[in-house]
Amino acid sequence: MDDGSVESGSGNSINDLDDRSFDAFVSGARFAAVLFWSGSCMPCRMVSLIFGDLQRLRLGVSFGKVNVGSSSVAGRLGVMSVPTILLFRDGRRVARI
Repeated sequence: MDDGSVESGSGNSINDLDDRSFDAFVSGARFAAVLFWSGSCMPCRMVSLIFGDLQRLRLGVSFGKVNVGSSSVAGRLGVMSVPTILLFRDGRRVARI
């Protein structure tokens, strides 16, 4: 059954982030990539496959995901549409895709 979760294809899960864990995750990583997604978003599911592949290829980068339906993090960071990927370096946002 497809529950809409975003995971990499190899069985390695990408960190699920929420209001409590997001800031610590981003500030604790030298480089971080965070996917903002929704379970009802078909493009999000396609991007999640690529995101999982990137996780396996990019050692040294921490990968996380935020379900915009259950977190206020997206609004706080100005994420207005999904899928959106934010890239962080030393806790500072450096790019938006």
